[in-house]
Amino acid sequence: MATRTLRAITLMTLLCALAGSSEAQDKKEDKIVLPDLQTDDGALVRLLLVESRNPGYSDYDEAKALAGMKVMKAVVDNRLNHIPTGYKLKDFVAEGATNYRDIITAKKQFAGFSKSSEGEVVITTGLEKNINEILMKANTGAPGKYHKFCKNALKVVADGPEDQFTG
Repeated sequence: MATRTLRAITLMTLLCALAGSSEAQDKKEDKIVLPDLQTDDGALVRLLLVESRNPGYSDYDEAKALAGMKVMKAVVDNRLNHIPTGYKLKDFVAEGATNYRDIITAKKQFAGFSKSSEGEVVITTGLEKNINEILMKANTGAPGKYHKFCKNALKVVADGPEDQFTG
């Protein structure tokens, strides 16, 4: 009888450990991780996170924040790929731009984003602090508004640009 009870306890302990492992794995898979800052996706997602109203604002509206992210991506894409007739990239302060990073870090484009003398994307300490705080809130506890906010930004980056002004 004692052996049967011991086996039952051992089996229950094993099942609980596996269940906990599964929950931990699910939590780990839900963790928000941003692409490398030195990639177009990495620079763009950070831009979207710091330039959008986030859940910390009392008037935060997920749908409006998502629409704003899509518009920001369209602006960056348009500045790179859709220069109006009669204009050149230099007219948009991004002469020589070949990628989103070049647009995002061009002078007088987006405050807090620049390039080092080696051509690496650099963000100010203040923006980095804001991004880290957003990620900490997104990755703490059960997925909530901040998690969804970050997921939305990552989805906008992954999707092709959308023109938000056409019907």
